[in-house]
Amino acid sequence: MEDLVRSAETCPLCATLLRSYLGWVADSQDVRHDGVQGTHMLRFAESRIGPISEVTSDWVELLNHGIMAKLMITGDRDHGRHPSGGPFVLIKRDNLSTEYDPRFRAGWKVGNPVNLDGLGSRVIWRPFCAGDGILDERIHVVSAWLQECLANHPRCGLAHDTRLPTRLVDVNPAASTVRLVDATSLACQRPDVPYLALSHCWGTDNSLRCTTTRASEAERRNDIPWDRLPKTYQDAILVTRKLGFRYIWIDSLCIIQDDLADWQQESSRMASVFKGATLTLAATGAKDGASGLFLDSIKPPIQVTYRKGDAPALIRCPAADTKLIHRSPLSLRAWTLQELVLSRRAVHFTQDQLYWQCRHLCLSEDGHIQSDCYATLRSGIFHHHLRFDNLRIALEHWWVWMINYTTREITVETDWLPATAGITTYLAQETGLTPLLGLWKENLLDDLSWTVSRYDGTRGLLDPPCRPRSSALANIPSWSWLRYRAPIDKISYGVRTSAYAAIHRAEVTWSSTPLASPITSTTLVLSGHLRRLTFRRSAPTHYTPHGEWILAGQEIACVATYHPDDRGGGQESLEELCLALAAHVCLFSDAEGKGSEEIGTFLAVRQVSGAQEAGATLKYERIGVGHWDAAEGMLDPFAGTERSRLELV
Repeated sequence: MEDLVRSAETCPLCATLLRSYLGWVADSQDVRHDGVQGTHMLRFAESRIGPISEVTSDWVELLNHGIMAKLMITGDRDHGRHPSGGPFVLIKRDNLSTEYDPRFRAGWKVGNPVNLDGLGSRVIWRPFCAGDGILDERIHVVSAWLQECLANHPRCGLAHDTRLPTRLVDVNPAASTVRLVDATSLACQRPDVPYLALSHCWGTDNSLRCTTTRASEAERRNDIPWDRLPKTYQDAILVTRKLGFRYIWIDSLCIIQDDLADWQQESSRMASVFKGATLTLAATGAKDGASGLFLDSIKPPIQVTYRKGDAPALIRCPAADTKLIHRSPLSLRAWTLQELVLSRRAVHFTQDQLYWQCRHLCLSEDGHIQSDCYATLRSGIFHHHLRFDNLRIALEHWWVWMINYTTREITVETDWLPATAGITTYLAQETGLTPLLGLWKENLLDDLSWTVSRYDGTRGLLDPPCRPRSSALANIPSWSWLRYRAPIDKISYGVRTSAYAAIHRAEVTWSSTPLASPITSTTLVLSGHLRRLTFRRSAPTHYTPHGEWILAGQEIACVATYHPDDRGGGQESLEELCLALAAHVCLFSDAEGKGSEEIGTFLAVRQVSGAQEAGATLKYERIGVGHWDAAEGMLDPFAGTERSRLELV
């Protein structure tokens, strides 16, 4: 490619070939920026950069390495040029060699110019990002974001049902001390004491942790020595002080770690803690407490010649990208999902730059991102701050969260359920629904149709056996996805049109604090149509390398697919006892437009071995889930069966 570009400067044929190639690449790139969609053609690129013969060796090098360039500010306006005289240019290197279309490996694009007043004054755009003033200048950006949000974003206001955490860390800048305080005493003076919260990864090295125990609690209330605080805590305290706040909530310090009752109580109150915080400091790029918030380490922009005779342009590689947040260490931890979903505002500290998220805006320090969409998860954008008057929308949000949650990691197995307590409490308060171990009592016939996923957005295609979690979680029943160590998905998000089964009793009892203490017992009694169905393994495809389980013998009259919870084993056919659940109408869109389909869902169950009392309801455990085509004219695989009563355990 480099040789072709150089030859194009003197050879008309090579120039024609290069233009054709770059035009073909650019034609294939549809992008969206600030709500404007368009295809960036080579002729548009030339109008910004100049003819091929004027491209300098710097641009040749960028092109040869597959760097994508976006021109952020152009023109002769004062705010449109860096003090050095060059326009601002952002670039990013696509990871095209692994999973993207190799045609774009040498592609480049120039985006529509964007008016970004004041961007040139930010330290992130200085050729030399060093010096003692970096921290103050970067915090000034955060402060400006925060003040704008406080003044002009009503949706980000304090929720009416929040209350102060039990304890806070007092970082009193006047006294230069750090100590633990009871928030109840503060509430007597001022009920709406503002505080920040820290969302971070603990890491696996215990020596990097600073915790509060019953033995150290009195000492923590007197003083927490600075040199005992991990780097991430120290940086969070510095940011808190510089933003003008006195209090911050840090989990390991504000929860008594060796007091089970206190731990359970505080874990169940996570919703209030993060909803009540004025701002959440997210240590997004830090894998443990030693990493810090990257406050004084910022990679300077690169200077390249934009056009012969012009002053150097400034580029950043990589440019801001929310994918960098979603692939960060913080986004891989189970506990942090609810912390960021529940936060009203968050600033993400990454190795490359700062990101702002609130209920109105998503912004980046380099100015590349200015969006009114609050993208919390990589699986979708949603406005979870809206009140859930529509239960279907609320439940769709729940499953987006939980599907993401099951792709995350957790260090202590027994935390698997408590790590959802805050987000569960939040949705229960917003909707009035009753939680049942990751499902909802009022929507149980639909929620039971979860399935073990073959695909994880982080790790790609999966096909391991679905393994139950440790014996410490043995009381979680087979009908809850919380029992298994595997990513999950949902068969149907459609509107239920018929109920084939009926729920007679569904409840969970806890040893102490609901959602945060061990389960004492569970009960799920239902009735419906049971039938034994035989499934055979279909031919493998790219997405199902081991095939799918489809209904055997009646493929034309009845199309049904079965998803075992345990994907192990090499059988070619399975005979399972199945229970019909419900019918749904699901909307979809494809190349031919939008449409709908009706499907029926069923559970596969297996009778629990061992003696059972005469006349008692027979006990079964769930072993899988499936669906069939319930469109008019298709065969109902459960037709003609009588209703049976059973208990799922």
